Amino acid sequence: MPHTPIDPPLRHRRAGRPAGAAAEPTSTPRPPARPVTRTLPTQAAAIRTAPTQAAATRTAPTQAAPTQAAPTQAATLQALLDQCDGQRLALLTLSMLDPTGYGRIVRSGSEASAQVRAIVEHKDATPAQRQITEIYSGIMAVPTRLLRSWLARLDNKNAQNEYYLTDIVKFAVLDGVAVVAHQITDAAQVAGVNSPVQLAELERVYQGRLANAFMEQGVR
Repeated sequence: MPHTPIDPPLRHRRAGRPAGAAAEPTSTPRPPARPVTRTLPTQAAAIRTAPTQAAATRTAPTQAAPTQAAPTQAATLQALLDQCDGQRLALLTLSMLDPTGYGRIVRSGSEASAQVRAIVEHKDATPAQRQITEIYSGIMAVPTRLLRSWLARLDNKNAQNEYYLTDIVKFAVLDGVAVVAHQITDAAQVAGVNSPVQLAELERVYQGRLANAFMEQGVR
């Protein structure tokens, strides 16, 4: 039986184009779908909407990061997710010579391996806590199955009358969930962007790293 070709206009209709329209040029292949890990902004305005977003995927960790994006390395974020593993609350931290204005990592002892007990915001910190140089970067990985209940317990009883996402650390401790810190030394990975000057500085950092990566691969 002879093969009957499909009428060209019919092909166009099936593809969603008007009959007789020319075929569209081949587009660049789309990148792979993003992981199921949810990324939520840490600003107070997003806190009340976070449970609905997080509930969509209860088995994967939820990663929370500031809305001012910094050039955080993919390997750093993956290491944080690995430490969380859907079971622990993992915080990205670093030590700073001048930690003024940052939330302090309060541990159960002075050793670097001591259990994390809380994050205390600068304005709420005691004089002793303000001597702590390990700070919270603004990035964490949270067991999604626990996030909803922790968010429901947040309040604004603090010096700034704000809802602190960082308060979920003390809820994790109270609930017996391990809190771990993944400490890095590269401050540029978590630097905030609050002005055009800071944005330009981070652009130079990113461009420099990209240039170094190309040169290491033999590009001249």
